[in-house]
Amino acid sequence: MIHRLQNISELIEVSSRMGSDINLIQATGGNTSIKIDGYMIVKASGKHLANAFSENIFVETNPQDYYYNKNGDIKIINPKKSSIREGDLKPSIECNFHALLPKKIILHSHPIEIMAHTMLNSFHSKADLALKGMNWKYINYAKPGEALAMEIAKSMKVDNNIYILANHGLIVCADTVKEAERLQSNVINKLKLNRRVLKDCELESLENIVESIPDAYLPNNKIIHTLGSDEWSLELARKSAYSPDHAVFCGIYPLIIKDINQDWKRLMQGHTYAIIEGKGVILFENSGKYLEDMLLAQAEVFARIPVEESVTTLSINQCKDLVNWEAEKYRKKMLEKLVK
Repeated sequence: MIHRLQNISELIEVSSRMGSDINLIQATGGNTSIKIDGYMIVKASGKHLANAFSENIFVETNPQDYYYNKNGDIKIINPKKSSIREGDLKPSIECNFHALLPKKIILHSHPIEIMAHTMLNSFHSKADLALKGMNWKYINYAKPGEALAMEIAKSMKVDNNIYILANHGLIVCADTVKEAERLQSNVINKLKLNRRVLKDCELESLENIVESIPDAYLPNNKIIHTLGSDEWSLELARKSAYSPDHAVFCGIYPLIIKDINQDWKRLMQGHTYAIIEGKGVILFENSGKYLEDMLLAQAEVFARIPVEESVTTLSINQCKDLVNWEAEKYRKKMLEKLVK
């Protein structure tokens, strides 16, 4: 183990807390970093923040491998093989902005409240009031990695310590872990959104459906069923993926079924789950370890979108760019190793 990794106990603690809170982090999303002695230690791609205590999820890198700044002209770099690796670990897709942002501690999360807020086309008027007096910037959607870092670079100022990413999440920057975690909580609390009153699922009906489908089962958390039972959540679910991780883990569009008399064996070959109109959600045997986490997050996000509110999701091209991206394929491979 690289010696600097032995001196990051506070980063390990906050990473574990974040990764264990599904309202902040879902699946292997989100990342954290610390800069020490001219180096940067950052979460590895495909690793789960919640496992920070139980395994080494960090890798040491050289920040200068990710960007250079010449007289204010910032260029984002694809480091390829130049960055240090720890064994099989590969630095996070988001290393570019971690290196670019000047503070010692960077926390990047996917909070339910922030995700819901940035879907709303009315976000700016609400956020301007809620975050008045704070040093924050809104970043238009960009593909994670180099493109996102470039968007951040365009608007970055020395005193900015909060970045809200459209359809993606939150970045906070600070000189200490405690300060960063406090800032993260403060932003989320200021942008709190209450759940709507949701229509309950028809659990007994779903149980009957599942009994007739080999290798199908119901999710553990009942709110996931609101993606099918709640009319507005179902309407939102019909749209393309609302965030990068949702596109990667759940696909661009869901399978939505109205008539349950289907050739389920055929459908299960190309899908990991199905939304049953007016009833709820069923999962298939090939669902994967973190699909329920992602569907739970989606249900919670949609539960906070007011009925008939105008929203923005990712475009089809943006989604395809993510699901066909080698960096995301690598992350999913790392996840498969973790499951095994």
